[in-house]
Amino acid sequence: MHSRTRVQAVALSTLICAAAYAGELTYTGPAASFGDNDPIGGTSEITIAENFNIVEVRVLIGQLRHDWCGDAEIWLEKVDGATATLVSRIGVVDGIGEGDNSNFNGAYVFDSNSTNNIWTAAMAVGGTSVIPNGIYQTSGPNSGANNFSLHQFIGQNANGTWRLRARDFGPSPSGFFNFWELRIIEGPTCSPCADANCDGFVTVADIGAFVTALTQGEAAWESLFGPSGPCDYLCSNDTNNDGFVTVADIGTFVGALTGSPCSN
Repeated sequence: MHSRTRVQAVALSTLICAAAYAGELTYTGPAASFGDNDPIGGTSEITIAENFNIVEVRVLIGQLRHDWCGDAEIWLEKVDGATATLVSRIGVVDGIGEGDNSNFNGAYVFDSNSTNNIWTAAMAVGGTSVIPNGIYQTSGPNSGANNFSLHQFIGQNANGTWRLRARDFGPSPSGFFNFWELRIIEGPTCSPCADANCDGFVTVADIGAFVTALTQGEAAWESLFGPSGPCDYLCSNDTNNDGFVTVADIGTFVGALTGSPCSN
């Protein structure tokens, strides 16, 4: 079960760290808990029925509670798609040590574009204090450096099942969160994949436009069809769905012309 809301350019007053982006869609998932030293952990799912192109993704975890953050790992995955680590065992480097013993308690937003490092915040409060609620960059294990993990969803279709997963690696108290939000900035509605000239059809007439996108790039292609035109640069030309328009798209583009539809 989940709910969806469209957030305008206002603050979400009920969450101190939840300043919203204009045009951001918010999907809400249910609570989950994760037990001690449990490699499977807890899972909460959101299913998006709509089809639209992703421009940006953020994740808010509401009322996250877990003592000893060095034991906790939280990640987002899209079923049959990518997996993005949001935070992993703060203070543990190369699997050595018990990590930082500060605590999660409250609302935390993970955003690969943030400049706030959650490892730094945890170590600054010291002891068993609470990591301040706020917006933090995503980070992997070992160093706390931004792993830009949520950027891998850019250009993908939002349709499908998304899972937030959390697990505990030690004997500390169990963790839980009361809800979570998947926040997605929606891109232009996709035209048919390989419809490089934006006429609504995939035919040999698309070859010239595809060559422009491939050899001259997005700006040259948009000078012909416009960034606010009837189709989107990646939807039309990224025929192998890897987030880029390169020579790797040639084979799937030719396949689309000869009757093997691609799908972005």
